[in-house]
Amino acid sequence: MVVGWVFIRFQTIPHGKISVSVDFRCPEWMLGVMNRAQCFLPFAPDWFSRTGISIAGLFIFLLTLPMTSTSQPIQFVTSPKKGTYTWNHIEWTLDELTRQGEFSAARRMINNWLNEPAEFENTLTADQAQSLRMQSEWMRRVAKDYGLNRRELMSQLQRRMEGASDRELDGWIQEGRFDQRVIDGEVKFIRPSISNLYFRYPELNARRVPRPNAKNYQQRLLKDARAIRELAIKEKSFQVAPVDYEILMQLTVQANATKPGEIIRAWAPIPRGLPFQSGFEWIETTPPFQSFEASDSLIRSVYFERPAIQNHPAIFEIQYRYTARASWFPIMEPEQSSSWEWKSGMCLAPQKWTVDDLEPYLEEARHVEFSEELKRKVDDIVGNAESASMKAKAIYDWIRKNIQYSYAREYSTIENISGYCLEKGYGDCGQEALLMITMLRMEGIPARWQSGWYIFPGYETIHDWIEIYLEPFGWIPCDPYMGIYATQYGTHLTEPEQEELAEFYFGGLDPYRMAANSDHCQKLAPEKLDWRSDDVDFQRGEIESNGSNIYFDQYDYGYSIRILNNALIR
Repeated sequence: MVVGWVFIRFQTIPHGKISVSVDFRCPEWMLGVMNRAQCFLPFAPDWFSRTGISIAGLFIFLLTLPMTSTSQPIQFVTSPKKGTYTWNHIEWTLDELTRQGEFSAARRMINNWLNEPAEFENTLTADQAQSLRMQSEWMRRVAKDYGLNRRELMSQLQRRMEGASDRELDGWIQEGRFDQRVIDGEVKFIRPSISNLYFRYPELNARRVPRPNAKNYQQRLLKDARAIRELAIKEKSFQVAPVDYEILMQLTVQANATKPGEIIRAWAPIPRGLPFQSGFEWIETTPPFQSFEASDSLIRSVYFERPAIQNHPAIFEIQYRYTARASWFPIMEPEQSSSWEWKSGMCLAPQKWTVDDLEPYLEEARHVEFSEELKRKVDDIVGNAESASMKAKAIYDWIRKNIQYSYAREYSTIENISGYCLEKGYGDCGQEALLMITMLRMEGIPARWQSGWYIFPGYETIHDWIEIYLEPFGWIPCDPYMGIYATQYGTHLTEPEQEELAEFYFGGLDPYRMAANSDHCQKLAPEKLDWRSDDVDFQRGEIESNGSNIYFDQYDYGYSIRILNNALIR
């Protein structure tokens, strides 16, 4: 005897529209079919909206009587006639489709609304139309990040891990070891899944192919940290060991990324003026630059323009020199600084910030969102610590010991980066930085973003870290990622050496940096017209043409770096 059922629920949604839930028992493959089929229902005529869903529910119920599975709800959304859409209905429908991973259906609906102005001209405002375009672009970006299917993931795993098997992969998928989501009925995995597997499960590195050897790098980091601290104490200065750089950065827009003759606008990051970074001197730009941002800009860029030429890439270059210094502040060793002279121009302490100046760095902001859950976590972390420096150090220590490193999807696709990092328990350098900034601000400690490039020879990459305002020093550096790296991945160092290196990066910074930003989510100048490729950070440059963004998949960035002088090499 076979038992099955159908439960149909009618619910009013905004503006008098009706949502119909059909809850029934069926096999997994049928759930997939129904989830995909429902995306077409918003285009159904009114008679089907009134009766068709009930008939469909009964029909599927009869089909599935001989089968068993778990009961799950399937949502169907009725649709008004063309020309009578409301914005609330559009938002509700798209939210349902994107939540269920029906990206293709959602983007088709958006295209219909945007490309049939005669039928929907009284429905959408300019801001609403732009919101739909951004939602369509958001889905495109997410789909690019989640670009691997299971077959491709297995192929990568076999190339990069000894003895990898299908059974093993299936077990890891079931355990949730990979970032994954269903897109258009198919389970997709984030592109750096294999690299992230090694970060999150370090025991697997014994099977890694090829097996990296970071011994020399880790020992050099420790040697430099010791030298920087010794120089700072000897010279009684917070900035020491200058390194002179000459850098050539290039942005290359793919041929035919935009129409011939259209003006391509490009922004490239350049060093801003900071106590540890000075002497910026531009040598040459190609094409000639249109403008440079001031040295104190929170997001410093050089801006170019050039026309697109058919079948030819558009190249933008800037060559410049500057000097970066290492930093070390004796935050946890106040006796070391009691007799130091404050050297004008070499530290921020003489430039005392007022309460009003610091206020923006104590507040909630985009990706810096306070929550009750996070407040409980921070209260538990800081415990009985009283001073700002002790609280900050407790937060830093918790992050370096409890948050793992992982490559991330694009920041522009994440709603709340700090919350995302806390929920997952892992993140990349920028996500870890924003989590620490949020925790510090919740404790009344001013904190801000700092980012650009990490340019240690052979390990050059884009990078994010933070600054904390602590009296009597002013703004001091802190690199939570380097603390995580030393603590969790410094396998060629002893435990005391790992702790020593991690301690250095709370108040210390190596000189292998190019810092272009001193806050996150800042606006470029001149302002970009369309949604930026990265609207949180600014490291890889930004491109647009004819008011439309040119995304990362249509241009490349790169840089060549010459070290002209390095005071740490003796």
